[in-house]
Amino acid sequence: MTRAQVHGDDKGLVLPPRVAPLQAVIVPITMKDVDEGAQLKTCGEIAAALREAGVRVHVDDRSNYNPGWKYSYWARPPPAAARPPRCIGSRAAEAASPLLPPQELKGVPLRLELGPKDMAKQQIRVVRRDTNDKEDVPLSILPQKAALLLVQMRAARTPPPGRLVCKCGRLTPPSVRRS
Repeated sequence: MTRAQVHGDDKGLVLPPRVAPLQAVIVPITMKDVDEGAQLKTCGEIAAALREAGVRVHVDDRSNYNPGWKYSYWARPPPAAARPPRCIGSRAAEAASPLLPPQELKGVPLRLELGPKDMAKQQIRVVRRDTNDKEDVPLSILPQKAALLLVQMRAARTPPPGRLVCKCGRLTPPSVRRS
């Protein structure tokens, strides 16, 4: 069983914050009547503040894709052609690289959405990948809030003391443990 099979759901890959190559992605929501340059400048300032707080962040400023496509792109697993084959001894497995490049590993734990109304209110929408909870966070406390959410996400995936995790990712009660 691979790490991707344990850390996933029906929508795709859910990587723990410590393992994820990117811990947050900023998606600017652009509209026709909005100054795109000012919005991208704000995204860059937010990314710099998050990097100072120790968060690995990326600004998805591609203008040829709409925000919905970007949400799906950063949540889904890599395409089948990019995944290494399952059979370790096969010729295809020998030819394929055992590790995917970081840009192919999706499952980014936090998605930050910045739209024109958010800029006017000096806030940003933060979406957790594991629970899909959405929260509007003021820009002034965003670095602290993002770091806190990443710690909470890690704590939520850690089994409680006295429990073991079997290979399938399920919690096993102490009475079932084999010594």
